[in-house]
Amino acid sequence: MPIVNPRIYYGNPNLKKGGTPVSYNQDKLIEYTKCLQDPLYFIKKYFKIVNLDKGLIQYTPYQFQENMINLVHKERFTCIMTPRQQGKCLGAGSFINIRNKRTGEIKEIKIEDFYNKEVGSEEKRCI
Repeated sequence: MPIVNPRIYYGNPNLKKGGTPVSYNQDKLIEYTKCLQDPLYFIKKYFKIVNLDKGLIQYTPYQFQENMINLVHKERFTCIMTPRQQGKCLGAGSFINIRNKRTGEIKEIKIEDFYNKEVGSEEKRCI
């Protein structure tokens, strides 16, 4: 039976469970305060994404994303009305519609199915 560390979140040693005591020195407190006061500083310094070509890379938000983050940080009650494809995330189980340009056939499939190549490559070319 594997040894379970009660202070590790889902077996990832880089993630601490909630309530795990953390000791802070002066440098960590200064960095924590910077992150708390400026979400863009935190995002630009600590967010990473997986790029299919380059692997794990630093996340760099677009200007409109920075504007949205700053707005939400400054104004607690914010409603952002944006088109569907403006850098927002959907879950893998979300459905999308695809249309075959040659036949006009429209299919509703999960995003994960589309990206896992369960839809034929010819249909992908015809979107």
